[in-house]
Amino acid sequence: MEAVVGNKRKFDRPVLVRLGKGMDIEKIGFITQDDLAHLGVASGKVAV
Repeated sequence: MEAVVGNKRKFDRPVLVRLGKGMDIEKIGFITQDDLAHLGVASGKVAV
């Protein structure tokens, strides 16, 4: 729990993630990684 709300927060960039194209269902998540080049994923996408 401290990783989200404590003094040593690691997940401090919340985002809403749409579960599917054309769907109105969203979940809250946190950006965990900005650069996914090592996975072969193009820029502009992040890990949540």
